[in-house]
Amino acid sequence: LRDVIAIAAADCQSAALKADGTVVAWGSSRIGTLNAPQPTLALVSSANPCLEGDAPSLTATVTETSGPPCTLAIQQEGQLQFTAPNQTKATYYPSPLAFGTHRYEAVYTGDPTHLDACATLVQFAQKTTTTTLTLGSNPTVYDAPLTLTATVTPGATGTATFSKGGVVLGTASLDANGQATFMAPSLAAGTHSLQATYAGDSLHQGSASAAQTLTVTPAPATVTLGGLNWTYTGSPCAATAT
Repeated sequence: LRDVIAIAAADCQSAALKADGTVVAWGSSRIGTLNAPQPTLALVSSANPCLEGDAPSLTATVTETSGPPCTLAIQQEGQLQFTAPNQTKATYYPSPLAFGTHRYEAVYTGDPTHLDACATLVQFAQKTTTTTLTLGSNPTVYDAPLTLTATVTPGATGTATFSKGGVVLGTASLDANGQATFMAPSLAAGTHSLQATYAGDSLHQGSASAAQTLTVTPAPATVTLGGLNWTYTGSPCAATAT
């Protein structure tokens, strides 16, 4: 360079001011490039949530970059797992995942005219669940109180939905033991197919109980006789029954 009247330098970049007022800059684009656009980096899982023991693939894709491809890297919990030099799209196949949450980060190192970029993904590895339905009494009598209990194992959070023949009767929240209790409305005399369903949460897959057949018997009739307080006179007398 000629006619330089001032220089400013930093760790990765420098700039020089020339006598004619122009500025010349040079350095690494990893920290930033003057007026450089920010590329878009996406990190996508093939299945999120997945079940524990599954190994969904992760695909990183960088767009809005016109320079030569640079390195893509994927980290899990801050530990480098995979690199793909000279790529704008790459797929990583992790080991089977344990139950819980797993944090991944994709990093693009940038190119001479574009800044670095990063993207994060939280992968959920769920447990399978089993839902069972317990009827408070079966058979039961029409208009008698009926308790329905759903039990989800292993213990989960959320709500259970109770239905009759596919029609929702109501919902109840699971307690610390994974149980939800619901007082069913009065059901007509006859048979009814009842089921409990658990929708799942971020770490537990949903499940449904087997359908159970509830028998509701008619309520017993009560007969009251009236008009029996009379004295026999030899003539017919009337009585009423209700």
